[in-house]
Amino acid sequence: MNPECELVHHPDLKLYQLKNVLPDGIIKDLSKQTRNLTLYLAQNDLHCFRHSEDFSVLSELPDTVRNFVKFMETTMRKKVEMLYGVKTKQQISMTTSLYGRGDFLLCHDDLWEDRQIAFVLYLSEDICEQDGGSLRFFQLDEELNPVVGNYRKQFQPAYNSMVFFEVTETSYHEVQEILRDKQRLSINGWFHKEGRKMVRVNQNENMFLRTKLFGFSHLQEDMTKSNVLSIVERKYLAKNTTKQVCKDLQNTRLVSLQGFLDSQFYNACAEELSNSKLEWHLEGPPNRRNYEVLRIEQDDNESVYIEGLSHLSALNRLINFLMSDYWLRYLDRITKKDFIVLKDDHIPPTCMVEVQRWKEGSYSVLADNDFLKTNSSVEVVFFFNADNRYFEANESLSKSSEIYGPNFKYSGNLIVSVSNEMPTPVQHKLKMIKQTRILQSKIADRSKISKKAEKQIRTIVNDKIKRMMEYRDKNNSVKALDFMLAPMNNNMVIMIRDHRMPSMYHSYMKRQGEATEPHMRYHSLTVNYLIA
Repeated sequence: MNPECELVHHPDLKLYQLKNVLPDGIIKDLSKQTRNLTLYLAQNDLHCFRHSEDFSVLSELPDTVRNFVKFMETTMRKKVEMLYGVKTKQQISMTTSLYGRGDFLLCHDDLWEDRQIAFVLYLSEDICEQDGGSLRFFQLDEELNPVVGNYRKQFQPAYNSMVFFEVTETSYHEVQEILRDKQRLSINGWFHKEGRKMVRVNQNENMFLRTKLFGFSHLQEDMTKSNVLSIVERKYLAKNTTKQVCKDLQNTRLVSLQGFLDSQFYNACAEELSNSKLEWHLEGPPNRRNYEVLRIEQDDNESVYIEGLSHLSALNRLINFLMSDYWLRYLDRITKKDFIVLKDDHIPPTCMVEVQRWKEGSYSVLADNDFLKTNSSVEVVFFFNADNRYFEANESLSKSSEIYGPNFKYSGNLIVSVSNEMPTPVQHKLKMIKQTRILQSKIADRSKISKKAEKQIRTIVNDKIKRMMEYRDKNNSVKALDFMLAPMNNNMVIMIRDHRMPSMYHSYMKRQGEATEPHMRYHSLTVNYLIA
């Protein structure tokens, strides 16, 4: 260790920062040798960067890297145990990570199995604050969730500095996107504690809802043929078209219908969304999503409306059309799902509605215990004001360099996975989970469910969550997924989310250029219809 090493303590984060950790000659050799290690692209909903294999599984390590591993396992391990008052295992997890332009690591807590103390040693000399790549720790709300866009502290990846922090259920942090043609090189990993098990805050699943649930105890029924034709393009109401859409949905679980809305009606909606007087709100928490939404309310007549817009506005007309008896019957025909309240003993359908604004830096991730992951639903998404130039430029950026800006073409797209290979017993089990969970969310009196049945359901749900996490860890490449949908103006997407569609997310929207403020790239209206 460098005798001039400086230790800085940040007690609110349980974090220590070491500056000038290693002598000049050693840190330069270490930086050079780690760059020569074989690196692999890791890209999924949560991150995009390159990394090496864990040092413990590499058959040969360069001399300086091997000596650094010994230094961490001896000198630094003793120092960490003294600082944190814990006893750690001898072996340490350790890899090299390389972030180029457009690379990122979104909000997460590092809590997994027996991880105890996380660390990062920064090896890049020429990276500054304007280049991005900061390690950022999130502010927490009263329920200990991270707050979107609000940071407790940020640490620049200063050359020859090291950061240690304790891994807890609230150690939410991210690596800021690299904004310029620079590289952020580091060695990072974890000290592990014998006998430690992953512990998370016991949170209510309802807090994972993206927005409030709207019920259909009273359906909007004033949809005459002329009203419908003023909203929907005539060809999509034809019997032959609906039959073909139904067939496509049964085969792929997803259809994309270009020009679904009447062009004049679409233009009116797009113009209203561009109104600078609308009040947009950041939607989180950032370990699940980060985008902006408009507030949506329901009046005494059960009409749903956007705050700040007239009830007669095109957008409010569209939302109420999507909650009408006519529309539910249309969805029923093309999806073969039961939406319609025909008898008193049927449970009325429920939906979630969001009007969203997607800027550079926006995203949603595969939250392991998100409400929609264990409830069947039909999701309908309309796109407005899509910046086609942004998505076209991403294609060329993706081809331009292997080091700077890999895979820009996925930026801001909708990524959907559909599985036809799931074993039949697993399909039945997941179907039972979804049916039971949606019934539980609708039935006020849960005392009718036995404790034994509830325990069995919870065991199955927890097992599904575990398998989802394992799936994401193994599936590091977006290329393995089935659908990538770029937002297109006046395009409607319908997805059946059930056991055959295990995942869907909006990929992180990377920056283009070096503007100080992120640009808006598109609007969307999303409605999730929960089905039993």
